[in-house]
Amino acid sequence: MPEIFDLSIILVASAIPPLVYLVWVRGWEICNREELKDLYRALAIGATYTVFFAVIVSTAFNSFFFGLFRMVILVPVEMQADLALFTSVIVVAPLVEEFIKVTGFRFILGKIREIEDGMIYGMAIGFGFALTENVIYGWDQALAGGLASGLALVAVRSALSSFLHATATAIAGLGVSRSLLANKGSMRLLDLAPYLAGAIGMHALFNFLSSSSLLFGSTAATGLLTLMLVPLVYLVLMRIRRYATILDKEAPCIVGE
Repeated sequence: MPEIFDLSIILVASAIPPLVYLVWVRGWEICNREELKDLYRALAIGATYTVFFAVIVSTAFNSFFFGLFRMVILVPVEMQADLALFTSVIVVAPLVEEFIKVTGFRFILGKIREIEDGMIYGMAIGFGFALTENVIYGWDQALAGGLASGLALVAVRSALSSFLHATATAIAGLGVSRSLLANKGSMRLLDLAPYLAGAIGMHALFNFLSSSSLLFGSTAATGLLTLMLVPLVYLVLMRIRRYATILDKEAPCIVGE
């Protein structure tokens, strides 16, 4: 069936970039380098477990807020949809997705031996989450506008949204590794809070800038604001890479294969 073929193409196009990105991210470390199979396992956790629970929790929160706006706060009918969309994009999605992605670390805690490992594995989980999102959005776009349109969206998201998810989870991952190493293998929410807040804030800003046409009805504004996303995301990415490299050089060295 043509639809199955198109979906297969979208799936492959969505999967190849993060698989390649992880090879690059693994190269940030020279000493005690992570096994590629472990990074791909973290990517699989991000692509399955975190997406599944994020969808469930986000749906529950969105339903709650919509009911709140309609029945408790008594928002005018003509404003309910817009306010619900704003809350979903700017509040619920960043809060829920970043928190759920952090819970994905529970499956790989034994792999985190150094501070920079939290960032490396955070990148992997984030890339996995973005992979599944790219398949969903790309397939939806392909159904509406054809395969070429779907592939174009996947390409854009792979170059931008994928790195947003990866860098945000890397920030939270830094908190995970610092907490684990400071508390002899246990994580404390208080230790994670500032890092998780940073990840949520970055995600919320990204969503605000990229969704301005939906929120405010201005396509021109969206184009301008989207241009701001590129240097923002890649500036954070380069800072994470630089910090991981510095930490790697400070550690006792077992050169990775």
